[in-house]
Amino acid sequence: VAVAVAISQSEVTADPSSAADPAVQPPPAAAPPHDPLSLDVVGPPAAVWQYEDLGPEDQAAVDRGFETDTWGAGQQALAAAAAQHYPENAARRAQLVLGVSVLANAGVVP
Repeated sequence: VAVAVAISQSEVTADPSSAADPAVQPPPAAAPPHDPLSLDVVGPPAAVWQYEDLGPEDQAAVDRGFETDTWGAGQQALAAAAAQHYPENAARRAQLVLGVSVLANAGVVP
């Protein structure tokens, strides 16, 4: 099997109008690569929004996030749901570890 490829001159010549397009320009060489494990993910300190810069609705949303007295009920509900599903999840985990596809055939009651 032989494959031949022919490229015309118009296909390899750069379009002069695309050179000015910022979408096709390479990133500047001065920009350092982003460290994904860095704690400074928002950029310089000037890029961080201050509480005073937020509008009243956004400030109210931030304030609601700090009201930890209402978190207890939600955490208790999650703990109860996890405890309720634990036996079934433990049985499934054991099934996977043992390599048994159907527990009913193995004489095990989940």
